[in-house]
Amino acid sequence: MSATPTFLQKILTRKKEEVSERSLHTPVSVLEKQATTASPPRGFTQAMVNSLAHKQPAVIAEAKKAKEAGATRYCMGAAWRSPKQRDMESVVAMVEGVKALGMETCMTLGMLSDDDIAKLSHAGLDYYNHNVDTSEAYYSKVITTRTYADRLDTLARVREAGMKVCSGGIV
Repeated sequence: MSATPTFLQKILTRKKEEVSERSLHTPVSVLEKQATTASPPRGFTQAMVNSLAHKQPAVIAEAKKAKEAGATRYCMGAAWRSPKQRDMESVVAMVEGVKALGMETCMTLGMLSDDDIAKLSHAGLDYYNHNVDTSEAYYSKVITTRTYADRLDTLARVREAGMKVCSGGIV
């Protein structure tokens, strides 16, 4: 095992700490009763709290499962117009965590600022996905939250930062 704990090792350590802390405040007999009457586990991903910071371990765990099943690239996405600055630390941590598994990374987050692009590039993001959705002439009839030019601008700036681009569309 390396001297620096992996992301999954950090998760396990924190869970052990939580159990220890809880046992200090709740008698063991109560904990045992709760364990026998608790509903069955819902799965790691479903059990995570809905805040983005708490999703990091679930994302890394899912990427690890994908790698074990033969995947070499893991794509993560959020249905945002553009990421909020408060979310970028967690997004970057997800990229770094997946990269640490030895996988290529891909993200789709909507439009990006220059700062967002720099952070993602520094984190090692390999691919950025930004679907074009339809032709420029029909775009405003399908998408109202951004323009066709906004999409192309984001793709160009991502490419200039050295990341590869993948994009889909409706033909």
